[in-house]
Amino acid sequence: MIKYWLIVFPLILILFQGAHAADNISGNFEITRKSESKTMEGKKDTSRSLNQRYNLDLRKDLTSRIYFTTNVGMNMTDNTGMNMSETDDTDGKETTQLYPQFRLNIANNYFNANAGYMLNETGLDMFGMDPDQVRLTTEIWNANFSTNSVKYPNLRFSYSEDRTYDHLSVHATDSFSRYYDLYGDYTYKFLTLTLRHNKNKKDDYANNTEEITTVDEGRINFRESFWGNRITTSGIYTITDTETDTETDTETDTENVTSTGTTDEIRKSLIFDAGLRLRPFKWSRISYDYELNDTDADKGTDQTVQAHSISIRGDARLHKYLKSWAQYLKRIEYNSAGDDISTDNFTLNFDSTPVETLNANLMFSHLINKTESETQSKTSSMLLHIIANIWEGVDLSVDGNLSYTDNIVGDTKTLAKTIDSDLRLKLTKTLTTEINYITAWTDTENADGTETSTFNYTIRTDLYYRPVQSFYFKFSHELQKNENAEDFSYYISDINWLMTEKLRFSLQYRVDKNSRDDTNFFSDLVWNMSKIFVLRFKYDWSREKNNTLTKTNTFTTIVSASF
Repeated sequence: MIKYWLIVFPLILILFQGAHAADNISGNFEITRKSESKTMEGKKDTSRSLNQRYNLDLRKDLTSRIYFTTNVGMNMTDNTGMNMSETDDTDGKETTQLYPQFRLNIANNYFNANAGYMLNETGLDMFGMDPDQVRLTTEIWNANFSTNSVKYPNLRFSYSEDRTYDHLSVHATDSFSRYYDLYGDYTYKFLTLTLRHNKNKKDDYANNTEEITTVDEGRINFRESFWGNRITTSGIYTITDTETDTETDTETDTENVTSTGTTDEIRKSLIFDAGLRLRPFKWSRISYDYELNDTDADKGTDQTVQAHSISIRGDARLHKYLKSWAQYLKRIEYNSAGDDISTDNFTLNFDSTPVETLNANLMFSHLINKTESETQSKTSSMLLHIIANIWEGVDLSVDGNLSYTDNIVGDTKTLAKTIDSDLRLKLTKTLTTEINYITAWTDTENADGTETSTFNYTIRTDLYYRPVQSFYFKFSHELQKNENAEDFSYYISDINWLMTEKLRFSLQYRVDKNSRDDTNFFSDLVWNMSKIFVLRFKYDWSREKNNTLTKTNTFTTIVSASF
């Protein structure tokens, strides 16, 4: 650890010493002070926290094609709690985090390359803080290389090393992993060939285990159109081989003998997707898709899934203001490890725009689900969608859904109806309101002859008031009623006020009317002191009444800067 910092710190000093106006140096910090008091059953608990976050970024252009970037970040938190019935602080906890990283980048017309180092230290003693967490160190080295070519194959290579360990006398965490990935692709006309090989080796020294995972993958993509794009073919063929080797060393305490256990797992998969799109006429579309997913594992169950999908669609203009289309979609899926399933879906759609301020859509559909060629259920539905600008400042949208499901297997029949409407009214230039109403009914006829019905609705009203551009007020009320549950409603008031160019204030007051009867108040004052510094004050108050009454007050002060 020390040897790395002997290299890193002189490098930072040299770069900062040679930095000039053309270089990019930026940074920011944020200090948050939070105080919270909670009163419950006459007992008052308080807690305080101090969080400090610092960040510094540097970009140094060594040449027009080579540049160096570094980032140094640091977090420190100090949390304390106090019970008013006691005299000493309790639950005190300090945490620290240091995370510098460095990267060298090369970019030109032929290739891109970069290499870097990242360190993440948690629980480190610094600036007089003695953290209560276990010190944990993570070091990551990585390098990437990729070519830029249109005419020749492209290559990408990545390599990384990751070391994570604690500083205990007997390690609870101590691991080292290495990973590399080699990727290449080449495109010739309508065909793209892709090859990939990667390997990940992880040594867990704390648990005496070693795991090696190797993945080899090959892929072929093709896409071609004919006859003025009236015929389109496409497909993806992928073969993936995954091999995992796990080795575990165990030591017998009585005889001090080490035994090694090894497990190997090989998994091969083949995925093939192909599609054919036909458009013989402007008003017709035909498509066919084939899917194959074949998995072969030496441990576990082999599985092969094949699926065929066919779709036929026709479009027609029935009138100057009326368009329609009809579609039939069928999908059949064969599963070697399960039941074969199929679906048939019939759809008829109408679109109408008789005037510019009115748009209507009506859709009918019928769905049949089958398993092993036996019908499981049938569902018929109708969906109506209307958008209307009734007159200036009055907009209305309505969605209605009606569906009937015959569950043959469960011997139940269900009728469901839903209405979702939204009305927007611009009352004046500064005052606008929205009213949303949602209601749903469900009637079910069970196998034993009994009937079950449900009904619920939701009404929401929003009122917006903006007398000037710098002031905004919103009031919301929502009522939810469900015959199978308790009623619920809430009120929310929001205020956003840009007091000056540098001062902004926001406030929210919320009341929830349910079994708990909760009340919450939030306020936020932001002062942009300059182009660099920002000061922020927040106050939160909440009241929760359940079996007991709980009141919480929270004060937060935030100082931040960016340069």
